[in-house]
Amino acid sequence: MADPDFIFQGPTAHTHIERFRRYLSLPDVEEVILSIAFVNEEGVRLVEEALRPFADKTVVFSGIRNEITSIQGLARLLNLGVTLYVVDTGARSIVFHPKIYLVKAQAEAGMLAGSANLTLGGLNNNVEASLALEMDLSNQKDKDFVEMVKSQLMVLPESYPDNVHQVSNEVELESLRDDGLLLDEAEALPPRPVTQKADPDRDVVPRIRLAPTVAQRAVRRTRARVVPAQPTEQAPKPVTTIPTNLELLWE
Repeated sequence: MADPDFIFQGPTAHTHIERFRRYLSLPDVEEVILSIAFVNEEGVRLVEEALRPFADKTVVFSGIRNEITSIQGLARLLNLGVTLYVVDTGARSIVFHPKIYLVKAQAEAGMLAGSANLTLGGLNNNVEASLALEMDLSNQKDKDFVEMVKSQLMVLPESYPDNVHQVSNEVELESLRDDGLLLDEAEALPPRPVTQKADPDRDVVPRIRLAPTVAQRAVRRTRARVVPAQPTEQAPKPVTTIPTNLELLWE
C-alpha cells in the first residue's frame, strides 16, 4: 500500500529536491511526469543531472502567462530532451497552478503533490509543503491510483487543444517570450517587496532561519546596455561655422 510522508521544507531539513532525486534513483524508471505552475532556470539546473538519464521518458506541463515561468527555464528543459507542453489559460486571472512530481518505475512509484514549483525557492530555499507518496505497484490500489493521476495529466492536450501546446524548439519559446507569455530572466528586474513600509527603520523583522542550507543562485546572464558617455566640464564646446557664400534658392 501507499506509504505517505509529509515534506515540510524550511522548518525541517527535508527538501523537495532531495525527495525528487530519491524518486529518480528508483530502479528501472519508466516514466516521469511533471505538472508545474512556475519554471525557471535555477530550478531546472537543480534537477537536470538526476533527470538527464530519463529525459526521453519525461513529460513536463508548465504554466505560462504568469510572469514567472521563463524562457531560460523552458529552454533548459528542451535541451535536456524532455517532452514539453506549455499551458496557457488565456487569462492572467486564471493560473495553471499544480505542482506534481510523479516518477513511475517498474515496481514502485513516487509522487510529490504540494506547493513546490520548479524553481530554486520551491525545491530548496522557500518554506514549502507537499504530500509525498511512495507506492507499491504490485498493489492494485496503488497501481490504479498512479494510472489515474497519469491519465488526468496526459489528457490535457486533447481536452484543451487551444490552451495546451507542445513546444519543440527554442524558436517557439522566443515567440512566446515576444508575445509576453514567458519571462526573460536576462531582462527581469530583481525581486522587491510587495509592500513597502513608510519608515524602513521600523522594519526590524529578522531573516527567518530555516533548516535546509540555502542554495546560492548561479550568476544571472544580463544583456549589455549601452550607456552614452556624459560630457565633462572640460570637454570643448563644438564650434559651428556658418558659410558666407550661400545662394538663396527658394523663399
